[in-house]
Amino acid sequence: LDLANVLSKKMSAHELAAVELSRVPTVAPTSTPPPLVRFSRKWWWSWAKTLAVVFTTMFTTHFLVIVVGNSIERGVLSFWEGSHDFWLELWLSIRGLASPHLGLLYILSIPLLSSIVFWFAAGLYTLVDYYQPPFLMQFKVQEGTNTPMDWAKWRHTAFVALRNQVMAVGMTWLTWQFVDQEAAVSEELPRFETVLKHGFVFMVCEEILFYTFHRILHHPRFYGPIHKQHHLWTAPCAPAALYAHPIEHVLANMVPVTFGPFLMRSHLIVVWIWMAAANANTVTAHCGYHFPILGSPQAHDWHHLVFNENFGVFGVLDWLLGTNKRFLKSQQWKVHNVYWSLDYIKE
Repeated sequence: LDLANVLSKKMSAHELAAVELSRVPTVAPTSTPPPLVRFSRKWWWSWAKTLAVVFTTMFTTHFLVIVVGNSIERGVLSFWEGSHDFWLELWLSIRGLASPHLGLLYILSIPLLSSIVFWFAAGLYTLVDYYQPPFLMQFKVQEGTNTPMDWAKWRHTAFVALRNQVMAVGMTWLTWQFVDQEAAVSEELPRFETVLKHGFVFMVCEEILFYTFHRILHHPRFYGPIHKQHHLWTAPCAPAALYAHPIEHVLANMVPVTFGPFLMRSHLIVVWIWMAAANANTVTAHCGYHFPILGSPQAHDWHHLVFNENFGVFGVLDWLLGTNKRFLKSQQWKVHNVYWSLDYIKE
């Protein structure tokens, strides 16, 4: 915007926002009809059965995690004993620097770490989008899209993502009010078994809550005013992972990943590990590239392409509720794997 023009007109913040939004290019409509989700009696019954299966699996796996966790813990015991003192000393140093304001450590460190991981990963993918080297473009999921990248739209997307990350401070403050504060920042490090057990519960909570809120946001009543913003990227890029309406960001992005740590009253170290993994995963899911070794973005990229399939994070509820039938018959499903070779063959 022309600064002199802005100052001369004394535009308000709302007017500035309107002008900025008017500069964001819109996506041409596709042949895909607007996504509609109808909550019939059959749908609710199917959902109830799915929840029964999920919770039965959860409690069964809880026992298995303890057994397997003990086995794994014995397997990495030599490494753990060799590094435990180092990590403990590091944690105590961080804790000592923050004392007596340990609440601020919890409230600020979680969104700060999440933002660092998010933008580090998004930055690497953005470098690929910017330079578009041919030997990396062969890994593009939707060929011919974002080539070249619409950088005006990208900048607006990055601004919205940053705004939503600032909102995360409020969520961690709210979480801090209800967690076991003494246990969350205790001097003792969590056991490896605890990290495994809590991590599993976090994934179950994220899958259930994200799938639920995501499908609700695809209802005609909520899609237009709230969720449509996220779907302006039919071929997403990395920062688009957090390109969302504030209501969607709270319900579909923050609640699913924070509910697990709240439920388990997890130590801050466990929360750090989980938030780092969750942010790296969502960036990869939206990056638009299927690189070897890294996770596959095919499932969520398919959701942006067709709108009304693949609502979950890990695909479990999509499989149980039948919201990935076309995806399972697609070419994208056939390559929905983690590759360990540079010879990535889409055909």
